[in-house]
Amino acid sequence: MGLRYWMLGILLPLLVATGSSDAVAQQALKVKAGKAWKHPHSRIEVPATLGGLPRSAATSFAADQLDVSVNFSVGNADEVLTLYIYRNTNGAVPIWFSQAQWAIENRPIYGKPSLHLAPRAFVPPQQTTASGLTATYSLADGQYRSTGLMLFAVGEWYVKVRSSSKSRSADEIALWAEGALTEIRWPKQTRAAPIAAPASACAAPLTFAEQSKDAPKNGAADLLLAMMGIVVTDEPGGEKGEESTVAAANWCKDSQVAPGLATYRSDGDSDGYLFALGDNGNGIWVGPDSGSALLAAADEAKKPVGQRFSITRYTAAQLTNYVAQDRLPSPLQVMEIVNGGRSTSTVPTWGKRRSVQINSSAL
Repeated sequence: MGLRYWMLGILLPLLVATGSSDAVAQQALKVKAGKAWKHPHSRIEVPATLGGLPRSAATSFAADQLDVSVNFSVGNADEVLTLYIYRNTNGAVPIWFSQAQWAIENRPIYGKPSLHLAPRAFVPPQQTTASGLTATYSLADGQYRSTGLMLFAVGEWYVKVRSSSKSRSADEIALWAEGALTEIRWPKQTRAAPIAAPASACAAPLTFAEQSKDAPKNGAADLLLAMMGIVVTDEPGGEKGEESTVAAANWCKDSQVAPGLATYRSDGDSDGYLFALGDNGNGIWVGPDSGSALLAAADEAKKPVGQRFSITRYTAAQLTNYVAQDRLPSPLQVMEIVNGGRSTSTVPTWGKRRSVQINSSAL
């Protein structure tokens, strides 16, 4: 099990307050005994036996299999392999790898983990660049001897592989997990993914001298921001068959806000951040409002009304925009705004029906 289970007490208020359609109870996936299972969207095909272990469970954490796991273990779980597949809606491999590391390093069943093989980049199956990250831990005073982590993107999906063993060393578990990857049938990649590098600690974390306040209302900017959210590419990084033009960002971890909740910044960005909620791709982008920026660019003669900062929460199937602020809000302010349900719009990003919901009272 991952961070999402024991973090539920913290994350549930966020899910309930926003009325997210992603906030559905986990349920078992229908799989045929002894048969391979194929994820319907990514086309990743997982055999019934992986790394010598039989499939023991398959679970969906979001509607339409947008966040799933397939678990392999036997008996009293002396060894466990778990494959997670969840939608790539925001962030990057270094962010979600760092979040998964935090989960490992703070779970009681792992006792006192110590890095054996430090985070490093590797070339995932069917890819040509070192776009994935991997690491292994030696464990003391826990239920296992070693545990490992691998994370990479496959098209618009993130793939995470977790491995734990009561008998294998940290070196042996790395080889075991790598071998398991070769047993999975992967879709052919059509372009190179950005090279990944582990997130480091930010040299100078953001400071918030003053609390933000609600920015002056700008209904046109809020509506434009909502409409921009409808535009979802078929695959991140360009059209099918093209080389990726997405440059690899250098991500740093800005602050650990609460257990499992952390903020990250890219390329020294000082006016925005990603607030990661757990370790399965849910996050909140906070930064300059693109809706008002586009309006200002379209009408240069119009007197500027001051900079606005937007708050956008991304989950597997939708995004939610919240009341814009007059300056960059702190993570705690963002939590207050989100938990207060102060949304301006909700935009579906999955499925054929894309009915945008506007909160007219907030515009």
